Amino acid sequence: MLQSFWKERPMGYRFLEHTADVEFIASGKNLDAALRSAAEAMFDTIADGSMLSKKRTRKMVVSVRVRADNYTDLAWLMLQHLLSKASSMNLFLYEVESVDVKEMRNGRLLCRISAFGKEQDKESARTEVKAVSRYNIETRRTGNSYSVRAVLDI
Repeated sequence: MLQSFWKERPMGYRFLEHTADVEFIASGKNLDAALRSAAEAMFDTIADGSMLSKKRTRKMVVSVRVRADNYTDLAWLMLQHLLSKASSMNLFLYEVESVDVKEMRNGRLLCRISAFGKEQDKESARTEVKAVSRYNIETRRTGNSYSVRAVLDI
C-alpha cells in the first residue's frame, strides 16, 4: 500500500493509518511552519515533488489568500483553496515558497501562501485528492509548537 511509503517522508509531517483516505499530522515551530508542512504533506500525497523539481518544464507560482475566525478553519481553507486552484490550473504543486499568517484588527486571521507548481504529468502523479475533509481536522498549539491534523479525501 502506498501509505507505508508515505509514512517514511522525513519532512515536518507524518502520515497516519486510515481505512480509506489519507491522514497526516504536520507540525512546525510556529503556525506558519505548521501550515507549510501541512501543504507539503498534501502536495507529496498528490505527486512526487522531487521528480517535479528536476523537470525542465516551466515553473509556475500559485498564490492563495484566505480569511478565517480560527486556526482550524484557516488550515482547512488554505489546503482546500490550494487544491482547487492547482486543479483548475492543471498543476501539481511541489514546494511552498512562502506562508504568512496575520491577525487582523477585527480578530480574524489572514493567511497568504504561495507555492511552486508544474504542469501535471503521469510520471509524477501519485494519488488524486478530491477534497480536504472537514471531518477530524484540527490545529493545536502545544508548548512552543503548532500542529495540523487533516484527512484528504481520495
